[in-house]
Amino acid sequence: MGKKNKILPTDEAADKSRLQDYVTGKLSQEEEYAFERDLPEDDPFVQDAIDGLKETKSDIDFSVYEINKQLQKKLQIKEKRNPKKINTFNIGFLAMLFILAIIVIAYIVIRMYLKSKN
Repeated sequence: MGKKNKILPTDEAADKSRLQDYVTGKLSQEEEYAFERDLPEDDPFVQDAIDGLKETKSDIDFSVYEINKQLQKKLQIKEKRNPKKINTFNIGFLAMLFILAIIVIAYIVIRMYLKSKN
């Protein structure tokens, strides 16, 4: 059942790239002829499948291009909106320490003032 459902007789990545090159027209005439010669002749749906791939390939390429372009735009917008987030926990902790230090210093100053008055 494995090889009956496939256009190419093997599962190698080279055959997949070869099919993609054939569909996009990147093969030379000799390579196209060799590719067509390697296709199974007893399956009547192989040529229909390849024709379908050729028709949809340009639509798929354009769709992928458009999706990638939109994704890049959204990523750039997000990057501009939030270039770098500052860790708010650290800022809050430092602000709390600063306020606490001011309170302690104010307490010491007031206490010293009151002692000097007595």
